[in-house]
Amino acid sequence: MALKTDSASIGRYLLGIALCLAPLVLTLFSSFRADTAFLYVGFLPTFVSLAAGVRVAFAVAFGTAAAVFVGLLVSSNALLAALFMAMFAVIVAWSYSRGWQVPATYVATQAALAAVAAPHVSGLTDQPAHALPAAAAAAGFVLAGGLWVAIVGAIFLRDMEMPTKPYREHLVTFAAVLAVLLAVETYISMRWVPGAHVWWVLLTTLIVLTPDLRHSVRRAVERAGGTVLGAIAASVLVMAVSDRRVVLGLGVLAAVLTCIAFLRAPYWVFATTLTFTLVALTIPAAQVMTGSAERIGYTIVAAVISVGVAIGLRRLFTAHPELP
Repeated sequence: MALKTDSASIGRYLLGIALCLAPLVLTLFSSFRADTAFLYVGFLPTFVSLAAGVRVAFAVAFGTAAAVFVGLLVSSNALLAALFMAMFAVIVAWSYSRGWQVPATYVATQAALAAVAAPHVSGLTDQPAHALPAAAAAAGFVLAGGLWVAIVGAIFLRDMEMPTKPYREHLVTFAAVLAVLLAVETYISMRWVPGAHVWWVLLTTLIVLTPDLRHSVRRAVERAGGTVLGAIAASVLVMAVSDRRVVLGLGVLAAVLTCIAFLRAPYWVFATTLTFTLVALTIPAAQVMTGSAERIGYTIVAAVISVGVAIGLRRLFTAHPELP
């Protein structure tokens, strides 16, 4: 179902996007500001899933909350987290056969965030992120954000549905390779790489690496370029503007532009606005230069690795077309 371009439909889309983001705005300027990121974790996968249909969006809202819950529970054990992400690799590979790779990929990225970065609910600082109450509270925020988007989407954005063509070639082999790669990246990240931003390695791997080499190369360039542009722009903003409320307001505006970019713009524009949003909303001025540099570096490293793996897969499939 194609998006309509008449003025009434455009107004409805903009209203729907604004309503989807309303809980984030309210939370940003409330006593729960520190937990706004959890709402966004639920928001993003559910919003992009509206392109696969409202039913898929509702399923993704619950699936993302479950992924974050389990991801946090295993975040204290590198081996369990590696196996957890390997499981998501299989799910992502299978999703290509149904045309659901976009929803599945974004759920998997939030699972990676939970397992590797282990974000913490501000009201339960006396407990580790992997404790059951803390994980449940985080999942609750995620579920609230996702369900709200699914409900608003069902009312205002139903004709946003844009089905993706299924892809079924060599998915078993692709699943095995992606599972090994994500498991290794997860284990190394948790055992030997300090800091919370390293989960962007898994984020980039999931977004860039696909069964199609040309798509992987194009996505790697767009992902890396968009991350660099968005991170630099947001860092300049955060450093230049002393009023945090202004920064948060511009971050919310960038979130609106991110939604529009997903619907109408090339991926590099979406990656730019998304990175800008994340940096502006989540990194304070004292940490923004280091945090942005780390995210850029991890993104570029993962993009290069993913392209190398994609080239290897293409050669493997060319030499052995009988592989499942």
